[in-house]
Amino acid sequence: MYCWNCGTENEDGSKFCWKCGANLQEEENLPESLAEPEKTEKSSKKPVIIATVVCIILCLLIVGAGVLYWYLTRDTDAMSEGPKESTESRLDETEEKEGTDQSEGEAEETQNVDTVVDDIVDRWNESCSFIMGADCEKYSDDTRTDYYDKDGKAVRFSQTRDDVTLTYLFDDNENIIYISERGADNSYAYYYYQDGNLICYSKNMTRNYEPFDDAVKSSSNEYFQNGQSLLADRLISKEGSKPDDEKEDEDEKNQSDQDYILPDSSSRILSDSEVSGLSKEELRLARNEIFARHGRKFDDAQLQSYFESKSWYNGTIDPDDFSESMLSEIEKKNIELIKKYE
Repeated sequence: MYCWNCGTENEDGSKFCWKCGANLQEEENLPESLAEPEKTEKSSKKPVIIATVVCIILCLLIVGAGVLYWYLTRDTDAMSEGPKESTESRLDETEEKEGTDQSEGEAEETQNVDTVVDDIVDRWNESCSFIMGADCEKYSDDTRTDYYDKDGKAVRFSQTRDDVTLTYLFDDNENIIYISERGADNSYAYYYYQDGNLICYSKNMTRNYEPFDDAVKSSSNEYFQNGQSLLADRLISKEGSKPDDEKEDEDEKNQSDQDYILPDSSSRILSDSEVSGLSKEELRLARNEIFARHGRKFDDAQLQSYFESKSWYNGTIDPDDFSESMLSEIEKKNIELIKKYE
């Protein structure tokens, strides 16, 4: 119970307020608002507090719902815009490639041509790897280079004439399916063929389809006929022709042979006639080049300098460490033969 005078809380049944000493029994004769001032105040605050809490909760729910709605709609918009942009991009590319409005039938025909052209492009890329491999045979002269497979079939030809370089690509039946034209200014044009007919002309990254203008048709016919002539006069069929790699091997061998006095002194027994015509100095060098082949070094400065000038020489063994057991029987016999004339 509360004191009607000072509002202090007292134990129920108390006669006097412990704080102000007022007679609590007189409370019954007081107005209700004075008898329990604290209870009335507290009871009046409860609805306000509850309403405030409810309002706060509602506000949080509304804000949360708004944020959730914004997040969901944003993702939906992003998802819808992606394919749309991609579709528009593809349409732009198609329109740029086709160049003009096409009927449904023409568009289907263009798509079929593009499929053939794409296959030719793939074959070209494969040929780029092939001509660098061991299965390719390369023949060349002053104006052209031919690439063949191991069966002698033409894979690619390249020819330079009048400052224009033409590169031909062939299918498995040696039909021309592609011609690349590189001008003196490094500009490029590309011709694609099917069954001997021009089906696509490309320049500046744009594909063009029938009907072709007269200049394109004229160049195409000229280049195609030239390619047929190259096939008929292929380098691989010319008498005495050899692949470039064999020519290089022969050139290297000839150069290497020139670095020796007696090139075969380590591989076969020499004859008297091969040795007897050499001078004393040549005989001395010929005998020591047998040792030099095995990497022997020389105390004689003149000999050491001579062999160091040779591309094949690699001196790694000191004279004191060298043993004649390193020599073959052929080499030992040739040394004795050379000594006989030396």
